[in-house]
Parts: sequence; structure tokens; C-alpha cells
Amino acid sequence: MTNSKHVVATTPAGGGDITPAPDDRSTSLAKNSGEASGVVEPPKPEASPAAAGSDEITVEELFRFDIPGLDEEPDLTAVMIDIESLDIQPTAAIASIGAVWFDPHSSRIGDTFHLHVDLEDCQRHGLTIGADTVLWWLKQSGDAQAALGNGQIDAAPLATALEALHAFLSADEDGPDEVWCNGASFDFPILANAYARIGWKTPWPFWSERDLRTLKGLYPAQRIERHGMAHHALNDAIHQARLVQRLMRNIDA
Repeated sequence: MTNSKHVVATTPAGGGDITPAPDDRSTSLAKNSGEASGVVEPPKPEASPAAAGSDEITVEELFRFDIPGLDEEPDLTAVMIDIESLDIQPTAAIASIGAVWFDPHSSRIGDTFHLHVDLEDCQRHGLTIGADTVLWWLKQSGDAQAALGNGQIDAAPLATALEALHAFLSADEDGPDEVWCNGASFDFPILANAYARIGWKTPWPFWSERDLRTLKGLYPAQRIERHGMAHHALNDAIHQARLVQRLMRNIDA
């Protein structure tokens, strides 16, 4: 992943203003004597002690160095994934997928991914809709229900959505070192089954999988404030990534 850089503007030593030289550098040699006027060349700056062969080195020259990558932050190495589904079985139809790049050991959050998935196309691929989960959705907030329903208007076919998620994970050539979800028994098996239904392997190795639920069990009293609507795949992914960052402080300390 790419990282932005900042540029620092500097002023001369002593902090004074930088004033540009006037455009007209001609000076009259004889204002009142009638002599011809000419152009006075500005004095040439003296060479620095180092350029003149002196052993004396100025402060500016002493600290003039460049180390490649010194101001660059390390790449983000983890991705949090969250899905909204219409069943709790590994065969579940996926309504939406959210994901975000992040650093588990700092507060850095990177690029995000969010896509609604066509539920009818999920069923054509053999994915299931469970009555219990439908009833559960009917008990959620009106905003969450509206987001689920409205998302189906321009929802992507299952294969398109999963290919797009794969491309998001491949933004870094090596892929993420860690792939997180809230519960290892929910999101990962459902996504693995969905990829199998379109003839793809799961686009991350099993050893990179991480489980937030286990981490929350180690520190049950530590939680963070939620921002944004719950049961929205991208909002949940970002919230879960930030919770990982908060809980990892205990381990990194």
C-alpha cells in the first residue's frame, strides 16, 4: 500500500522573510552629471568555506543529508473483513461485504472496500437464506433494514463481488499478512464456501486468519465507542479494526 508524504517548508536562518530581488537591476552611474548610464552587476556571493577548500563546515552543511524512506510509514499489513448475510450457516447468502486495511499495532486505518451482493444471484449459486436470520433482520433498526434492502437495487453478482474483494486484498503484491474477522466460525467459512461456488480458492492462506472474538474474550471490559450504523459491513469492519488496535495495546505494552 502506498503512503502519503509531507513536505516541510523552510525559511532562512534567523526566521526573516524571503524577499525577491526587484526586476529592474539597472542603476544610474551619473544622475546629474550627464554621463552615460550603465548596469551595475550585483556582487557575486562568496564561496562557502567547504567549496573554497577550507576545513570549516557550516551548520547547514553539517546537517545536510538524505536517508531514503526516512519519512515513510511502513505499509499496512492487515485487513479486517465483515459480511452481512441472510443465514448463519457456512452456505449463507451474502448481502454485503466490507473490508479495511489497517495496522493492528497503531491507530492507522487505510483503504476501504464495500459492495452489496445480489441475493438472487447468491441463490443461483446454491447459497442459502435462513428463516431465523430473516426474522433477526426484521428486529434490527430501520436504517439497517433500509441499507440492506436498498443495497439490492444495484447489487453486484456474487462472482463480481468476490473478484473485487480479491483485487482489494491484492493491492499489496504480497497480500495482507493478517486477515481478521469478528468470528472465525462465521465470516471465514461463509466466504470460503462462496469462493468455492464460483470456482475460486479462498484468496488468503489459512495461517493468516485472525479472530477478534478471541481477543475480546481476553479483555472483556475493554470496548470502544461505535461510530456509524451497526450491521453495516463497512462500518462494522472499521469498528472491529479499531477495537483490535485498542486491545493490542495490552499485548504490545
